[in-house]
Amino acid sequence: MSGKLAVLGAILVLGWVSDPVLSVPIIPTLSDSKALIQSTEIVLVPGRSSVIEFRNGEMIQFISLADIHQIVFSTDLPIDTGQASIIVLKPIEPLRLKGLVEIPYTGLVRENYPAKTIYPTNLVVVTSSKSGEKRTYTFDISISLTRNPEIPNGIAIVPQVQPSTEETLTLTDGRKANLSDIQRGYTEALKQKYTSYKDPAVKKIQKFLDLARYGVSFSEAAQRADLPFVVIESLAEIGLQDIPKENLNNKPSLLRGLVRPIPSRSRF
Repeated sequence: MSGKLAVLGAILVLGWVSDPVLSVPIIPTLSDSKALIQSTEIVLVPGRSSVIEFRNGEMIQFISLADIHQIVFSTDLPIDTGQASIIVLKPIEPLRLKGLVEIPYTGLVRENYPAKTIYPTNLVVVTSSKSGEKRTYTFDISISLTRNPEIPNGIAIVPQVQPSTEETLTLTDGRKANLSDIQRGYTEALKQKYTSYKDPAVKKIQKFLDLARYGVSFSEAAQRADLPFVVIESLAEIGLQDIPKENLNNKPSLLRGLVRPIPSRSRF
């Protein structure tokens, strides 16, 4: 089945009204609890802007970028207002500023713009919560000189889902899947090329995941994302099992419109 027919098949079988095809993925999310204990990678692409958005209610108080000779940043509001929550990063041609030690890089000389990723610099962001608590986040920033359309447009920091209120989905074999399992299934589906970022379903899945992280029930999140619940069930099953690469052609494919129905005990 050709790529065009595969997408058409997905639309016909699942009853989707196709959105415009995505050229790049939308902003992925990361829980603030994870972002605080690790350095998060951000890959910049010349000619594109990338964002760091705090969707957890925290406001930006301080920003320090180590490499200012080839990366510039701005915020949605002035930092001194205490209301800024978005940082926009953009790579520029190196300025060769005096007094700055240039970061290491891979490939040939910098002037030739090798088609590799320059060794990452780092960005430090200090935020404050509504209660006044200060938090420090670090990001590894690199510049990809290969125009990969699947490089995300940044990262969104979201609240940590409390385990005590975490919803689970029960499959017919008795296994229970939580949001992490569904997220893992989605990641595996992309990794094993069951679907791609250009599939119209991806935008709907990402919207579902964002809503679910904010505590919206699975059924309501699926409805608001205009996503058939069978897709969520299939992602949950994928997330709960190891899928050998050699069995790729025998597994459900979102792109081909061959998602197998997996009846759930909690349907909407």
